[in-house]
Amino acid sequence: MFLKIRLSSYFYLIRTFSILVLVMNLMESIYDIQQLLKKYGTFIYTGNRIGDLEIMAMELDELYKLQFIRNDDYLQAKLLLRKEIEALRKN
Repeated sequence: MFLKIRLSSYFYLIRTFSILVLVMNLMESIYDIQQLLKKYGTFIYTGNRIGDLEIMAMELDELYKLQFIRNDDYLQAKLLLRKEIEALRKN
């Protein structure tokens, strides 16, 4: 009985920690994408905002192909970049 209770509390802690990690890794802005790229030594600034975003997208593609970033991070970052590029092209 003691082992069963202890294991269930152990799995509860793991699940809670996993949820916290997922919440903490959500990317909400271009700055978050820049910080992700910075972790891998990529700094992008050309002076052209759309060009910078397109290069970021290419870098993300490479990191994803090499399996350095998770699928959900990749998809979320690509979506943010696409939205930002579309917004800048409209203006």
